[in-house]
Amino acid sequence: MEIQITEKKENALLNRTEVHFVGVHTSEAPPTQSQVRDEIAKLTSTKKEQVIVDWMRSEFGIAQLKGYAKVYKSLSSAKKYERDHILDRNKKRDGKVPQVKEAKKPAPKQDAPVEGEGGEASAEDEKAPEGEGKEAPAEEAPAEDESKDDSSDNEAPAEEKPSEEKAEDKKKE
Repeated sequence: MEIQITEKKENALLNRTEVHFVGVHTSEAPPTQSQVRDEIAKLTSTKKEQVIVDWMRSEFGIAQLKGYAKVYKSLSSAKKYERDHILDRNKKRDGKVPQVKEAKKPAPKQDAPVEGEGGEASAEDEKAPEGEGKEAPAEEAPAEDESKDDSSDNEAPAEEKPSEEKAEDKKKE
């Protein structure tokens, strides 16, 4: 693996040198970040701990790697200015290797009785606990009934009038 620095920019405000690089890996797999950090440290004559690889990408079918790294003057300034996930990738945060937290597994569900078995248990399962599900529709139902009652009051006289008129029309005939 051979790495060449294509662009080098001094950033005095952040106490670092920003480096764009290209790497060629003809007969081998793409290099790891650790290998790239070693090579950049050699080229810039600094310690490996002061090199932070921000990103590196390899294109399919081309044995070439492009990337961006930052060479800090001290490890403390790297910890001060770099994002945590970049420090984790470069294994620089608090001098420890980051550990992946295990995802919590959901609690196992209790076995529910199969329909048809234990008739009382299945009837209890259908009942909703207090404060859930079935109480809310029961409260909403009267509100809908009230609105229907209001509309039926308005419509009832209208229905009565035609029936009264029809009755009067029949008497006249």
